[in-house]
Amino acid sequence: MRRAVLEVLTALLLAGAALASPAAAAPLALGDDAALDRFAAMVQRYADASRVRWVVATPDAATRAVLLKKVADRVGPDLVERVRAEAGAPDAAPAAWIETAAAEPAQDCSWQVTLTDPAAPARDAGPAHLALASGDKLPVSGAATYEIGFSGPLQSTLYAFGETSPGAIRDLAAAPEIAIPVAAGGAETLVLVRARRPVPFLDQIRQSLAARPGDRAELGENRGLAERFAGRSRGIGALIQLMDPNMVVAEAAPKAAPAPDAPAEPQVADADLIETCLYTLTPAVGM
Repeated sequence: MRRAVLEVLTALLLAGAALASPAAAAPLALGDDAALDRFAAMVQRYADASRVRWVVATPDAATRAVLLKKVADRVGPDLVERVRAEAGAPDAAPAAWIETAAAEPAQDCSWQVTLTDPAAPARDAGPAHLALASGDKLPVSGAATYEIGFSGPLQSTLYAFGETSPGAIRDLAAAPEIAIPVAAGGAETLVLVRARRPVPFLDQIRQSLAARPGDRAELGENRGLAERFAGRSRGIGALIQLMDPNMVVAEAAPKAAPAPDAPAEPQVADADLIETCLYTLTPAVGM
């Protein structure tokens, strides 16, 4: 793996905290039904961000119970499970804000993506840092930024790309920013890959982008990443096999035991396995 990739990814993990944080939005007031409607709509927009949770705070328990019931009526039983109540300051008005759920013990991806959005309702002056899970789809404002990091075996080859349309790609590992701005004007899919050996198709893309580090280039639909990798493994243990530099396919389901005299099938080598993690950032509406 290129030293530059390791240096950038290490910087994303270690230097991110030192970067000046953007101002955060205040908690969302819940003073009337119109405000509750806005809050419910926001909860629904974040439905595909699996680790996003919400807090509703009021000074007294009776008011919290009433608000939670009204929220449940608006978002339904599944999404209301992502909303918790807590006691607010004695003189505070009812309010809500966003937070990140604790990570599950078993991670499904070696990559971490943390998004900071100054338009999202936050508890206090410090902006909320939203950790994403692989496969998440998150609405973000144009002022949002994100950081990427990696916690898997360092002997892997790492690829980090952002794609706004098939073949419109930037190399995130070469981006000069620690906090990377979201794509302007449209959705972006983050395609993060680790491989036990270099992937020629991805190396060709990285080389095509090398002249302008971090900038997006139109490489053509034949270089599209998101569609190629969508639905693939989020873990090397799931046995995704690199069959060809231009194709990644899932290994076939286990077959019936072969006849005793049948030739042995080739085994899948560790060097053939890759891990793919996708995250989608979409333009927020009404934030």
